[in-house]
Amino acid sequence: MVGRFGLDIGGEERTQREIAVIYKEVYEIHNQLLHINEKREKHQGPYQNQINYFKRQFFFTEDIVQRIFVLNQLIKIHEKRRHMISGSFYKNLKKSSRSK
Repeated sequence: MVGRFGLDIGGEERTQREIAVIYKEVYEIHNQLLHINEKREKHQGPYQNQINYFKRQFFFTEDIVQRIFVLNQLIKIHEKRRHMISGSFYKNLKKSSRSK
């Protein structure tokens, strides 16, 4: 059975209560991951406008599926930012090792 937004919730029929529990677990995991990312990043960055936009959207969402979607977007932004930072770090590291 496939839930809202294509979330595969298993091959057997599930009750609405079981589906709600699955969504709640996904929500909690996304929320924990977002908090970990935000603790690491204390300063403004190039993606800060997008982060602020999705944080505002989070408070306007009405159901858990929409909140999961917004949390997922925030996590993706933090991942993009982390890749951008690590990429520039390695470029600078290569430049400094060549200049020696």
